[in-house]
Amino acid sequence: MLLAGAIVTITTTILTLVIGYKLLKIPYDTVMGMMSGLQTQPAALAFSANMARTERPNLGYATVYPMAMIAKIILAQLLV
Repeated sequence: MLLAGAIVTITTTILTLVIGYKLLKIPYDTVMGMMSGLQTQPAALAFSANMARTERPNLGYATVYPMAMIAKIILAQLLV
């Protein structure tokens, strides 16, 4: 289970960065915030905001976080 969780997390992170930055041409610091929001990780947001030194990671996080939280709740109910 630990390995499956790691694979899902790494795959989601790589896909978010590649699709957001390379294909959609979203600024990298915004994509980092979006990645943090998809994972619902405030610690990752703090790290990306500290590295970027702009407010863009916060904007990306706020854009994606509500939908990611709702999706996690629904998926957890479907798995049970």
